[in-house]
Amino acid sequence: MIKLGGLIDLKPITEADVFTATSKETGTTSVFKSKAARDAAIKAGTHEKRKDDKDGAVKDPTDKPKVNIFDKPKKDKAAKGGDSSAGKSDAPKLNIDTDDMGDYDGMSSDTSSEVENYLNKELGLDGSSDINSGGAIEYNIPGSTDTLFIGNDEKGGKPFSVSLGNEDGMDPDNTYKAFDNSADAMAYAKELGQKLKGGKEEPKDGGRPKDSTGGRAGNPEVNKAVRKKAQSLGITPQKLGKEEYESRMKKAAVEALTDSNFHSEARKLIAVLEDKPEWEKDPRQDPNMPDIMSPEYEEWQKTSVYSSELYDSAEGTDEIAHEASNQAGWDGVSALDAIAFDLKMNGSKELAAKIQGIIDDTNESTMRLSKMLPEGRPDRNLIRMAKAQNGNIKQDFEEMMDLLNSGENNDALNHIEDAISRLEDLHKVVKRKS
Repeated sequence: MIKLGGLIDLKPITEADVFTATSKETGTTSVFKSKAARDAAIKAGTHEKRKDDKDGAVKDPTDKPKVNIFDKPKKDKAAKGGDSSAGKSDAPKLNIDTDDMGDYDGMSSDTSSEVENYLNKELGLDGSSDINSGGAIEYNIPGSTDTLFIGNDEKGGKPFSVSLGNEDGMDPDNTYKAFDNSADAMAYAKELGQKLKGGKEEPKDGGRPKDSTGGRAGNPEVNKAVRKKAQSLGITPQKLGKEEYESRMKKAAVEALTDSNFHSEARKLIAVLEDKPEWEKDPRQDPNMPDIMSPEYEEWQKTSVYSSELYDSAEGTDEIAHEASNQAGWDGVSALDAIAFDLKMNGSKELAAKIQGIIDDTNESTMRLSKMLPEGRPDRNLIRMAKAQNGNIKQDFEEMMDLLNSGENNDALNHIEDAISRLEDLHKVVKRKS
């Protein structure tokens, strides 16, 4: 005879064992559905095993089921087209914020939080997410060099995109995929989330790392510094529009090369961007170049690379350029790559490739060697002095013109003499250092 009281004490056959570890941040016990998930969290440094955390499976401390022998076992919903993943949460729907005009503004912050909670639960991780400047969700876990990106860039006409990026923001494994619906995008995000537990080193070619575009990945530290500077100044396509953003980054690239003493490369870049190959030549070698103080000089200048607006500054361009050249130690290649990196991260991959293409793998070693020679190194103090004097001389001439227009010739002469004196001082210093 079977006693009902004995059945009541039986462990439910559907109850699953779990694996536990203690969160370093909160000190509470975390429950993992598999040993692999628990071990991954310990390896990542977010959790640790304490005396209460057994090495093997234990009864779920958070689950207190009651047994009712009269309950019929629930059928698998999968047979009826339902959700068969009992105990698992539903994937969040990806919601997109739009502005008053209905234009795309990026993933919503609520969606970012939901994605974070979902992936943490499903993968047994302790990751965090945020919205980047491009409007995409960035999901990271401690100890991983990779980042999971979930965005909306409408590539290929599909609204959702998912990919992994390494510490440089690049996708060397070509994980990028676009999806028509939120469910498929999140399913793929969950799949890629498993790869966050490890990282892969970028392939190298000719001594410099390559990214998924085939171009140079650049120096990670320089890349991060320049990107941070551009974002702090509001130099982004989201703030300025793609056309204006690209225009300013072109000027920043030219200034970064010039500031690094890569003048011939700066001319080559302008020649490529302006589609005027003749501008690559040094204008100073033109036998028809008039004296700089002559009336003909201004007209001649209009026909040379010196007339390019890419030499002109725009708001934020000098700050970005000087951040790039300084962080790169005036290595023009790394400075240029950092600006190209920001362009790639903002979807301007074609322009980035064009900019990086002026220094290819065949001429880089020779070019870099020439910049290592003493005469090829920029004298930072001298450059700063020249820039300071340039401002002073410009002011002298502006005041001189105002006085001449007012008929105060004697006072105007004083400013001319001051400007000449500044030029003579600069000439002496340059001559001595040469």
